Amino acid sequence: ISQRLPVTGQRRAAFDDQRLIDPQLERASGGDARAELAQAARGEVARIEAAIAANLTTRGAITLDPPMLQPAGLYLELAGEDLRRRAFMIEGDELCLRPDMTVPACRAALALDVWNGPFAVRYQGPVFRRQSDVGAGAAEFVQAGAEFFAPPGAPAAEALALASALEA
Repeated sequence: ISQRLPVTGQRRAAFDDQRLIDPQLERASGGDARAELAQAARGEVARIEAAIAANLTTRGAITLDPPMLQPAGLYLELAGEDLRRRAFMIEGDELCLRPDMTVPACRAALALDVWNGPFAVRYQGPVFRRQSDVGAGAAEFVQAGAEFFAPPGAPAAEALALASALEA
């Protein structure tokens, strides 16, 4: 369920050059039309995030908030050396600001005492990655997601995951 939509520098420049607001409306509003549009978009995103969180919570998903500092070795082992250039490394190569939420969420789920049946976890929070392209986007952004766990042969977890995704 987690997703990040990258925008390349070239596409961002093309997007920024387009007039998304009627120029007459922008002049009439004193230039505030873009700010109002951005505020409305943030409100819509917040509404959607809240609806998804409520859906998952209603279905019993456990909310996790993993630490922002994570062992760098695990990420480097999973993603390779390319990640070293994009991660914000701390204390040499020992720790990094989390470049992804999935790994820390799964690590936190392993510590839970709920492995007697299917369960789900949900998470949302900032992640940090250096961007290779200056116009590619922010180095900090929010990632939200859900992970579903079940013992082998437990079809209920698949049904929970599908139902949650369809309703969201």
